[in-house]
Amino acid sequence: MDEEELVSKITYKNNSFLFAGDANNSSEQEILNAGANIKADVLKVGHHGSATSTSSAFLKAVSPKYAVISVEKGNSYGHPTQATLERLNVIGAKVYRTDIGGTVVITSDGQNIITDRNASTYNSQAPPPSTPVKTNDSETPSPSTASNQNDDIVYKTKTGAKYHLDGCSYLNKSKISIKLSDAKAEGLTPCSKCDPPE
Repeated sequence: MDEEELVSKITYKNNSFLFAGDANNSSEQEILNAGANIKADVLKVGHHGSATSTSSAFLKAVSPKYAVISVEKGNSYGHPTQATLERLNVIGAKVYRTDIGGTVVITSDGQNIITDRNASTYNSQAPPPSTPVKTNDSETPSPSTASNQNDDIVYKTKTGAKYHLDGCSYLNKSKISIKLSDAKAEGLTPCSKCDPPE
């Protein structure tokens, strides 16, 4: 893990805050593999809401009630990405974005968490997945072998054989959202340019 990917947790009585820095999916997986207790009330979302951070598995372990995305308005990277916002919406976190509400101040007395801003409203702009989600109730993988990253949203093109992260230049002609597990089931492989989760 690089220095800029430093992740730190602060606990004050019954409240906890996790600061994810610029940690990417591989760094998050290292933390999960180490078995660290990263459950927190407040998550400062990694890498400004980039699609290469804040995986479903990581979010499940943190299980934040509040998520803060520090990001410049109109940034050229397209942060935060729709995929990250979708994952935060799925877990029910209240999201606070500096590009929408400005500086966010969160205080704690050890029991209660108070914010000085209103949470941003989630607005799904992504099209629905192109294939139905397949479930098999008879097979439930154990938590140790299940990959929660299979719930991540990735993107494919109409004719390509690869799946991509939001913002990949290969998506300039078409962009279809799809769950990672469905992309794999279709035989799609990860793009080598944007390096999506495997």
